[in-house]
Amino acid sequence: MQHPNIVSYIDQGCHDGILYFVMEYCGDGSVSDLMAKSGGRLPVKTALGLILQALDGLAYAHKLNFVHRDLSEK
Repeated sequence: MQHPNIVSYIDQGCHDGILYFVMEYCGDGSVSDLMAKSGGRLPVKTALGLILQALDGLAYAHKLNFVHRDLSEK
């Protein structure tokens, strides 16, 4: 799955009985980080832009029959 609003999956494995996934590194930080830099709140225009990007990625995934069950700010 390749989309600008979805982190790319790279690999998966198991080590000592623990399953893991390797995903693309996103170094820009989390929404929580961005909020902290903005004094705890984001301007409506910024928040709306982030929400629309997330929904665009989710819509793309849903078209491919993937369902994301863990949305969070981190």
